[in-house]
Amino acid sequence: MADRITQLQDAVNQLAEHMCNSIGVLQQLAGNPSETVSAGVGDITEDKPSPFIYSLTHEQNKAIDEHLTLFVSVISRTAKDIDFLIELLPSEDSTAELQLASLHRLEEDNEGAASKLSGLVQQGERLLEQIEQALCDIAETQLHLRSSYYTTLHNTTTTTTTPVTSDISDDDKPPSVSVSVVETSAARTSVSILDLSDSLILEIFLHLDTYSLLNSARVCKRWNTITMHNSLWKNFVLDGQKVTLRKLWNLARCHFSQSLETMHIQGCAGIAKNNSKPSLSDSLLNFIRRDCPNLKSIKLFSSVISEQYLLATSFPPSVECLELVNCSVPKGWFQRVLQTEALKNLRTLNLTHCHTISQVDLTAICCQCRKLEILNLNHNYRGTDSTYRAISHKLHNLKELHLSRNIPLTDSGLEMIARNLGKLTLLDISNCTKVTDTGLSSVFHLLINLEVLILARCPGISTDCLHCVKSIYENNQRCLRTLVLPLTDKIPANCADIDDMRTLLPHCVIIQE
Repeated sequence: MADRITQLQDAVNQLAEHMCNSIGVLQQLAGNPSETVSAGVGDITEDKPSPFIYSLTHEQNKAIDEHLTLFVSVISRTAKDIDFLIELLPSEDSTAELQLASLHRLEEDNEGAASKLSGLVQQGERLLEQIEQALCDIAETQLHLRSSYYTTLHNTTTTTTTPVTSDISDDDKPPSVSVSVVETSAARTSVSILDLSDSLILEIFLHLDTYSLLNSARVCKRWNTITMHNSLWKNFVLDGQKVTLRKLWNLARCHFSQSLETMHIQGCAGIAKNNSKPSLSDSLLNFIRRDCPNLKSIKLFSSVISEQYLLATSFPPSVECLELVNCSVPKGWFQRVLQTEALKNLRTLNLTHCHTISQVDLTAICCQCRKLEILNLNHNYRGTDSTYRAISHKLHNLKELHLSRNIPLTDSGLEMIARNLGKLTLLDISNCTKVTDTGLSSVFHLLINLEVLILARCPGISTDCLHCVKSIYENNQRCLRTLVLPLTDKIPANCADIDDMRTLLPHCVIIQE
């Protein structure tokens, strides 16, 4: 609800700005009186014309017509956006009783889903117990076979007695000689993980995740010493549990080294909003910058970035992938970071659900991060046509562009992207309500290297785009591998055009969502 109101307010402000600009331009083009006749009041008669005579040239009239056409289109489009946003707001007929009944229905649905999920979890736990029991049986059988092998190998034959006889008389016979072998029994051997060498345990630990390594360090002193090896901490991933700044500092002092390449942490966004420190600070990043020169990827999930604790010059220059998922970023922060060239080697940037990213930051990203190959702006509604123009004109190395739920994206912005980003192999514009077949035709014509195109839940797309695809791909060999189409009234399920496309593109996977 708050996001809709914010969008509506932005649209109203944009409409007022367009109207003020149109009035100013028209006043500027109107010009001054071509000739002013100075005369007294008594000299003005009915036969004399008015002293204020305005004359406009043909060029001025043409310029006025062009500006009128431009501002009329802009104002009408913005007004349609306002109408669309108003329709999304709750209606006046929605009383408190109806809302309460709706909440009760949602609670009932949630309870049903929770019970179903609980049953699935219990079923999964039973299957897991059966698998664990089967693994234990296999291990016991292997140990038993190995113990039996060693027992058989070391056991000797039982005691035997062989009499020695001959034809000589009994008096001359020597005493009977018997050969006896003392039977020995080998002790049963048992194999335990504690009997393994440190190198084997280290090899096992190399296949564990970060949580398992931290738990293994608490088993015994020997394992704690083994988990301190730097090769185990190449990837530090703690994105399933909230990590405080103090806890992260302790982990960094113990395990961060030159081998660290990936750091994924989940912050405490809900705690940080209550005037507490975020889970990443400037001093910690400086420590990582000094001791981890090979760090390539940083991912922050549900974190609060504050200028008080995180300065622009703190990021290591070796970072090539930066992901800020559902993070709160102050306005203009990216502009100050990029001015210091701290992220000059950035190849991947993910800003999913970062609603506080301003248009100034997006423009700075396009102007400074020229090496970007993957850009994710999903669920970002602050972009405008100028933003998409900057993306298309500055980021020529882009290979993947994610613009899901970018409500401001229109056909003109999509056409600019298709015209200038010829290296794109993946384009995600799902849930973009303003995209129509007109914009998609430029995508199919111009993006010859496109392999994945996602158009799920785009209501403005019809079967005309399928006809465009068939006309293009009949005579040209393109590398499209995956096409996700919307499932709407305009493109229903089991559509004949989709079957024709599957026949025309046998190597392309076509699905509907």
